[in-house]
Amino acid sequence: MRVLRVHSRRARATTIAGTIVLALVLGACATVAPAPAANANPATCVARLTSAADYQRAFDTRGPVWSGGDGAAAIPLPDGRVLWLFGDTFTGPVVANRRVPPTRLVRSSALVQTGRCFQPTMGGTAANVADLFPSPEPGEWYWPAHGWADASGRSVHVFVMRMRQTAGLPGWDWTTVDMRLATLSLPDLRVQSISALPFPAGGDAPAYGSSVAVGDDGFAYVYGELSVPGWLLPQAGQYVARVPADLSGGWQFWDGSEWSADPSAATPMTFTAADLSPDAGPSSSLNVVRYGSGWLGVAKRWDMLSGDVTAWYASTPEGPWRAVNDDDGTIALTPVPAGSTEFTYGGHVVDAPGAGPVVVYSVNGSDATVMSDARVYGPRVVAPSALPSPDELAAG
Repeated sequence: MRVLRVHSRRARATTIAGTIVLALVLGACATVAPAPAANANPATCVARLTSAADYQRAFDTRGPVWSGGDGAAAIPLPDGRVLWLFGDTFTGPVVANRRVPPTRLVRSSALVQTGRCFQPTMGGTAANVADLFPSPEPGEWYWPAHGWADASGRSVHVFVMRMRQTAGLPGWDWTTVDMRLATLSLPDLRVQSISALPFPAGGDAPAYGSSVAVGDDGFAYVYGELSVPGWLLPQAGQYVARVPADLSGGWQFWDGSEWSADPSAATPMTFTAADLSPDAGPSSSLNVVRYGSGWLGVAKRWDMLSGDVTAWYASTPEGPWRAVNDDDGTIALTPVPAGSTEFTYGGHVVDAPGAGPVVVYSVNGSDATVMSDARVYGPRVVAPSALPSPDELAAG
C-alpha cells in the first residue's frame, strides 16, 4: 500500500492563468456534489485534554473507522470546535495496535474536536467511507493543506493540493497539478465547492495555501513556498499573500515593501538567526499562527531530512522573521528509533484548546511498519521547549 507522503510541496505543477478580482474567483468555481459526511462514525473521547500527551493519547486511539492520517492541520471553528485536517488516511479496525482487515486508504479526512471528543468526518457513509474532498478526475485526488473559518459562521475555506498519479517509485508516484480552494458549509462540514485560484499557484509560482492565519485587520494571510527544480532540494523562498477573510475583495501579494495586486511582484520573506545574521529560513512549508500580538512561523528546516522543529517570530504577518531562541530557533526534536524505517515531516504549532501551544508533526514508515503498528503513521504531539512567551518575543 502506497502511503509514503511528505508535506514538502515539491510542486512540478501546471500553473493556471487569471486575474485577481473576486468575480473571477467565483466564476472559476467548480461546484461539486456535497460529500456526505460520515458522521455516524463513533467519536473518541478522552478523560482530559490539558497537555500535549493528552492530545497524543487521543490521536493514538485508532479504529474502528479513522485509524491514522498525516498532516493534522487545525482550524478553529466559530462555535468552539476544531477541524483537524488529514491527508492520506487509513480506515478500518485496529487490534492491539495492529491493522486488521478490512483496511482502506482514503486521500483526505478530518477529526472534529468538540471539547474532549474527536469525531471522524469523511465522505461516503459510515459503512463505506470515501475522501472528504471528492476526487476531481480519475487518477487525481486532493490533499488538504490549511484554511480558515469565515467569521459569518457559515463556511470554512480550505486550500487543497490537486494531485495526479504519475510513474515513479512506490509512494512517490505523484505530482502536484495546482492549489485550489474548497469551501465547506457550517456546521455540517459538507464540501460545497472547489475553486481554481485566480492566479498561478504551484510550479513556477509559490504554492500558496500551505498555511493560513487570520489577522485582526480582517485579512486572511496565506503562506506558500516556491520549489526549485530537482529532488529534495531547498525551496527558493517563503511567500505570503492576503485576501479579505470574507472573500469580499481581491488578492494582494507581499513584494518586499508593500502589498501589490500583481502576483508576479511577490518577493520572498526575509529570515534572520537569533543574532540577526542572515538565515535561509526553512526549506519546507512555513506554518504561521498568531502568537500574542505577533506571529509565529514554524517548520522543520529540511522537513524529512532533519530532526528539528524550528520557530521564527515576526511582529507583522509578512515578517521579517527572526529565530525565537539562541539555538537557532529549535523548539522541538523529532526523533525516530535507530535502525527503523520511520521518518518525520510537517512540523507546526497548534494552539490546542486546554493545552495551549503544542508542536505537531507527522511520522511515517515502510508499508510493513505502518501495518504492524498503527501508531507509526500519523500525528505526533509534543510540548515545545525553549519557546519564549509572546511578551518576551514582542519585547525583542
